[in-house]
Amino acid sequence: STVKTASFSILFLRAGQTKPGFLPRIRDEFRQNSNIKKTDVMHIEYLYRRGQRQLDQLKDVNTKQLGTFSKPQAES
Repeated sequence: STVKTASFSILFLRAGQTKPGFLPRIRDEFRQNSNIKKTDVMHIEYLYRRGQRQLDQLKDVNTKQLGTFSKPQAES
C-alpha cells in the first residue's frame, strides 16, 4: 500500500542521512520501482524482503559505502 511505501522510504531516508552519497541512490531506487504494477505481487514481495535486508545493512554503523552493479551496454 501507499502508506507502507511512504513509511519504508522515510526509514531509508533517515538511515541514509548520515552516510554521504546514499540519499540520491535511495531516491532513484524508489522512483525506479514506483512503476511496478500493483498486481505484480511476487516482484513486490521480493523487493520488500530485499529492502528489509538493505535497510538493516544501511543502519549498520560499519556500512560506509554504497556500490551498484550495472549491465554493460551492448556495442553497436
